[in-house]
Amino acid sequence: MASRPLRSLDQLWTHPTNPSPQPQRKLIASTQGGACRAAALLAKYLLVDEEAEGVAHQLEARHFTVRQQKDGHLSLMKEMSFVAAQLATPVLLCIVGDGHVVRSCATIDYRGRRELLRDEAVDIYQRGTPVVSVDAEGSNTVSLLSRGNAFQKLRLHHKKPILNLLKRSRSVLETDTR
Repeated sequence: MASRPLRSLDQLWTHPTNPSPQPQRKLIASTQGGACRAAALLAKYLLVDEEAEGVAHQLEARHFTVRQQKDGHLSLMKEMSFVAAQLATPVLLCIVGDGHVVRSCATIDYRGRRELLRDEAVDIYQRGTPVVSVDAEGSNTVSLLSRGNAFQKLRLHHKKPILNLLKRSRSVLETDTR
């Protein structure tokens, strides 16, 4: 029998073939402050400080660029995917709608994004992959869920190029402000 789409986040840990305890849940951000702000807060929570700072600068640049466009728009899914796509380890990104119905569930990391059906999502969650839950219609929140007792900091895949770019941009600013 073919797997079906994931209908609710509860199906990740109450799956009949492999039930597990309730996950640790951490509220990360409200979506009321906008997609870029929520994504920057997610990066701040997931990453070590220097990496989170680099991602926050990238998000600010994206926000500025889109504001300059006549019909530009940043969605929560795009901005959360932008953060997750830079990670060395995958996360499950689940977009939840009215009634806590899962609209989208994908695994995302530096290798890309892939939509998942229920059985595959359960398997990936059971292996310890953290879940970023974005509820843009109900509670308007971004939460992190994990099977472990504590949330471990993740790392960016391309740490050095981003940090080197930040260092170079700072040195250019310092030399240009004579």
